[in-house]
Amino acid sequence: MIGEIVGSYRIMDTLGAGGMGVVYLAEHQVIGRKVAIKVLLPELSHNHEVVNRFFNEARSSALIRHPGIVDIIDFGHHANGSAYIVMEHLVGETLGARLRRAGRIPEAGAAAIARQAAGALAAAHGQGIIHRDLKPDNIYLVPDADVMGGARVKILDFGIAKLNAGVPQSVAKTRTGAVMGSPLYMSPEQSRGAGHVDERSDVYSLGCVMFEMLAGRPPFVGEGVGEVIGMHIHVKPPRLRSLVRGVSPAFDGLIASTLAKQPEDRPASMGKLIQAIDKATRGRFATKALGGDVVASGAQPAPAGPLPSTLGRGTGEIVEPAADLRVPMRRRWPLALIGLALVGAVAAAIAIGSRPRAPAAAAPATPDASPPAPPATAPPSTSAPAPAPPPRVRIRSTPPGARVVRVGDGAVLGVTPCDVELPRGAEARLRLTLAGYRDQELRVKPDDDRDRSVTLDAVRREPTPAPQPPRKKGDPVDPFAQ
Repeated sequence: MIGEIVGSYRIMDTLGAGGMGVVYLAEHQVIGRKVAIKVLLPELSHNHEVVNRFFNEARSSALIRHPGIVDIIDFGHHANGSAYIVMEHLVGETLGARLRRAGRIPEAGAAAIARQAAGALAAAHGQGIIHRDLKPDNIYLVPDADVMGGARVKILDFGIAKLNAGVPQSVAKTRTGAVMGSPLYMSPEQSRGAGHVDERSDVYSLGCVMFEMLAGRPPFVGEGVGEVIGMHIHVKPPRLRSLVRGVSPAFDGLIASTLAKQPEDRPASMGKLIQAIDKATRGRFATKALGGDVVASGAQPAPAGPLPSTLGRGTGEIVEPAADLRVPMRRRWPLALIGLALVGAVAAAIAIGSRPRAPAAAAPATPDASPPAPPATAPPSTSAPAPAPPPRVRIRSTPPGARVVRVGDGAVLGVTPCDVELPRGAEARLRLTLAGYRDQELRVKPDDDRDRSVTLDAVRREPTPAPQPPRKKGDPVDPFAQ
């Protein structure tokens, strides 16, 4: 379609393709504005249910009007019969692409992304619209230095959104009882195909996304769709702190509350979830960015200019941003005066201790004078230097989500990607296990590379031979039959 005209726009390039259609970069023929045009495949454009779901994305997004929701400009049918949607052109990447590239995201970045996504979804819920297909690939990150975290979140794809009472009936609805969405992120009630799904279902899905941002994997991973759906309904999710070191107890508890099986046990709304995120992350650490990675720092005043990015890739230790990186002016002077006083006292002590001493005047000798006492000496220091931290290695696997087991005692050390502590001066034997893939053993020495990647081989299942019909009496015998 490159060069063709769709509505008022000329197709310029292909941005991406999926199972249902293709997304093109296009430009308005008069004003030159660049847009993205999602074109449904021609064979699907004749399916009325699919087209209704496709256009429902345009109608739902147009009702919300929020900076965190992708702006829909127009929709209609092309001359060849294909349905299309015209929307704003976003420059950045999806959260799914970010996770596939970086493995996971530090707690600071995860909190910033989740808070923005919750704000956009709260606006959708205010219009009676439940997303029902929230996943990393439907969360887009647009670089923006004016936003906390360095990226503005945009929610995509309201194609299977469910509209509650109060919305005009002309808006197409998804068939009640149909199980639609992404199984890795669906709430228990949505997994059961419940007829009524409210905003707490999106809270659960966002909790699954938050879990994956920090752990590098969704809360439930199985070999098939049915197994994953059953886990959402019946299996208690793992606690995040059992998989990832450094996650704060408050954030761990927050995510656990979003993954409650019963909707009434979760945060009641996205507004309540935002309050919980703010409470869990307020003012514990400051952050600074070095080469895109977030590292711990003291409570430093914020530098001039935009706030630093907290979307660097995970480096093992999780760091959280302060709610306000700037120290209030009324508190700076007492802190500064105390600091200057301490520096002055230390400098004076050093100066006095290093000043050369004049020799003491000799006392007149007397016959019964006792000899001078030897100078007192300080007792030798008994404090040993702090031991060096044990060596650690970063283990990654393709695909991720493999358990890292220590050979010998069978201890599970984590789930890839993860950091593993090595014994001092000894080789570590590790085994990576993942359902559907062959176990792979890894030997790691303390002086080896600190980042090891392993590609797991899928288990090939031999096809079951078709049963042979029973031989009838009188049939010839094949001497070569096995």
